[in-house]
Amino acid sequence: MSFASFIAGFPGETEQTVQNTIDFLNDVAPTFFRIEPWWYNHRAPIHRQAAKYALTGRDFRWRHATMDSAGACDAVDRVFAEVTESLWMPMWNFDFWALPYLLGRGFSQEQVVQLHRLGGDLVVLNDGEDTGTQERRRVAERALVDWYAGVDARPSRYGSAAVSPTLR
Repeated sequence: MSFASFIAGFPGETEQTVQNTIDFLNDVAPTFFRIEPWWYNHRAPIHRQAAKYALTGRDFRWRHATMDSAGACDAVDRVFAEVTESLWMPMWNFDFWALPYLLGRGFSQEQVVQLHRLGGDLVVLNDGEDTGTQERRRVAERALVDWYAGVDARPSRYGSAAVSPTLR
């Protein structure tokens, strides 16, 4: 199981580097990935090079010589839409740290992957309101409920699967 994390829009980012990220993810195919727009913090070292990159703004509203914050958001959407060989992992409240948590709860790697696949199907379907999309969403929701009904989730364990004889 592998995880790759990316930032879209750091100074120097271009449409070509976004395409490089998509190609990389589809070629290398880590199990999970996430990408988020760059956040311009004036306390970060890159701020000392603001003139070099024509960098203006702050936080999630910025511009530099090769991209702006809206373009970074578009890049995130593009990566999400065009990566087919890895599963997107949400960033808020269910990010990378969900992996050891779920494994500690007794989920297998295959179950964790399936959970993300089913969740990803629902995320894509949340954009449409037509009748066909609503029906596909109901089917995807049912698949997730059925999947969970078959999961044997145990209390969390954070130690080794093998108990050390000195700790008995």
